[in-house]
Amino acid sequence: MIREDDSETVKTIAIAIENNEAENVRLYAHKLKGSAMAIGAHHLKEAAYKLEMAGKQGDTASFESLFDEVKKQFEILVSFLSHPDWIKMAKLNSNKLLEVQSV
Repeated sequence: MIREDDSETVKTIAIAIENNEAENVRLYAHKLKGSAMAIGAHHLKEAAYKLEMAGKQGDTASFESLFDEVKKQFEILVSFLSHPDWIKMAKLNSNKLLEVQSV
């Protein structure tokens, strides 16, 4: 599940972007990507990866738009996990994915 410090990581990324700290953007986007991978949050993982690569390349012009997607995906994930039956919902979606892949 998303850890409490993941919310802090998102805030830290925002501060790093505000200060044009490409290396910190890279570092904290990488951290968030790892958390997303651990729970199978693929859309958040992809968004964090893109931001991480922008940080690695020093592409500060892309930070805002990429971070908007990270925030969007993070909020979607937090909202999903706030449902009392999120585990059941995740299993249903996983089963649907397996059915599509086996066709």
